[in-house]
Amino acid sequence: MTDTAAHQDPATSPETIRIGDQDIPVWPAGQEIVCVGQAVRFTTFADHQIYHPALKEKILAQEAVNRRDNPPSTRCLGGVKVRRPDQWPDFPEMQLINERAKTLFRRVIGAPKAHVDAMWANIYREGESIGPHSHRRTVASMLYLLEPGEQDPDCEYSGRFSIVDPRVDVCARLQEGFLTNPYLPPLVEGSLLIFPAQLVHHVNAYFGKRPRITLTWNIHPEPVPGSVRDQVQFKEVPTRVMQ
Repeated sequence: MTDTAAHQDPATSPETIRIGDQDIPVWPAGQEIVCVGQAVRFTTFADHQIYHPALKEKILAQEAVNRRDNPPSTRCLGGVKVRRPDQWPDFPEMQLINERAKTLFRRVIGAPKAHVDAMWANIYREGESIGPHSHRRTVASMLYLLEPGEQDPDCEYSGRFSIVDPRVDVCARLQEGFLTNPYLPPLVEGSLLIFPAQLVHHVNAYFGKRPRITLTWNIHPEPVPGSVRDQVQFKEVPTRVMQ
């Protein structure tokens, strides 16, 4: 058993993390990684009920503070974010998920190291969504479904994460290079998804009453200079009227 309260090695993860009186394996024996097309992979951890309750409670407590102090200006920017929970000290439930994310990155990418460039929780309330975007400064992005919220019987896409990029084969089934099939991974509570960070993706509007919570990582094989929140110089985009 390894104490991981201060574990920061990007090249290794401890074999186990102690939660309460249990030593939980970082990568359970026989853990299956599902391959989707040429670019997307995911896995689901069956032991998530051991570590989810405490983590949900802590994230929702911080969400309440963030909504009070900095309420969202619009419903389409991804709900409320709780930044860098992977850096919370002495919180083994978060440390376990973080080490699992880094382990999946190393296994899928084949890189010897995994450096977390950015990490946050998204808490979606009724009517909240996030528009199409991709993630800069990184090789891979990862999404973990911590709390699925409530399903809407009238809208199966409610709150669902969707990849909408014609560069990936699973989204261009009818014609290469064209977005013909948005891909909605069949994620359940405890699922961890990895995909190339440049792929365009979004989250459909959520219509449940109970909050829906996801965790997101941007991970790179080497440290990335600067900060993900640095200002950038936007390029001018020429426009013209088509006749």
